[in-house]
Amino acid sequence: GLAIIIFTLLTTIVLFPISLKVQKNSIKMVKLKPRLHEIAVRYAGDKDKIAEEQIKLYDEEHYSPAAGCLPMLLQIPLILGIINVIYNPLQHLLHLDKQVISAFIDKTIELLKIEKVNNSMHMKVIETVNNGKYLEEFQSLKDILPNYNINEIISSIQNFNTKFLGINLLEVPSISNFNAVCLVPILATLSMFLLSIIQNKENVLQKEQGFWGKWGVSIFLIAFTLNFTFTVPAGVGVYWIFTNLFAILQIYLLNAIHDPKKYIDYDAKSKSEYRLQEQKKIEQEKKKEYKENTEREKIDYKRFFNTDNKQLVFYSQKNGF
Repeated sequence: GLAIIIFTLLTTIVLFPISLKVQKNSIKMVKLKPRLHEIAVRYAGDKDKIAEEQIKLYDEEHYSPAAGCLPMLLQIPLILGIINVIYNPLQHLLHLDKQVISAFIDKTIELLKIEKVNNSMHMKVIETVNNGKYLEEFQSLKDILPNYNINEIISSIQNFNTKFLGINLLEVPSISNFNAVCLVPILATLSMFLLSIIQNKENVLQKEQGFWGKWGVSIFLIAFTLNFTFTVPAGVGVYWIFTNLFAILQIYLLNAIHDPKKYIDYDAKSKSEYRLQEQKKIEQEKKKEYKENTEREKIDYKRFFNTDNKQLVFYSQKNGF
């Protein structure tokens, strides 16, 4: 348990320079908002020109829209590594040879008459070895593993403590069997909820979003956290909890080191947003007028080519036929 927490802290420290770079990139994005709004107003109605000018501005200011995804992408191999360690403690924590692990797994399958082997076999071996009634069966493995001290291996498995603060970190939480282990996914979900609140309030980019921009992804991540941590061993959930808690501390630290208020002219940003909104209203009025004219044009077209009542007609751009 302590190893997971220390590992989480160390990875947060190691990745901090990347997070700081993302912070600077995010501030740059918000700082560019007035100029982006200006482009949208100047070339209103010309989407291609707006996109072209935006890309040009990004290149000039060395802004990378994809940089914000980097910390999340780096978390993927870390979480996969944690999962691999926790699912394979005989290999990664007790450092047993593959030949020994394979023999113990085969013996466990034989004793428990397991038909379908899954990725939790290491945990099943530990559970079975700790069941006293199978002790002699495992001791008999000395016949097929003559070069290993089987009693010493069995003793190391029996002495392997998988509990942290009374919670078995190798156990997968289950709603149907609600116990102390179920506190882990609940705490992981609460930590994600707390992180979402602070991100929406303090993160330089996130707080610029509208309600659904802020909470759409947050709600998904909260629901995903609850579901995910109920399907993996509690040790993964512990990693998830402290990843979120350290992320909260990191947000405040990043804002202290590279304060957005020092670099962003929020007054200029507000004024440019007002001009953009006014331009959007004009565009909406134009679209409404165009729609009305289009509908009238269809009706006039039918009238013009109506052969039931032929007559001379005149067309006015303002009044129609």
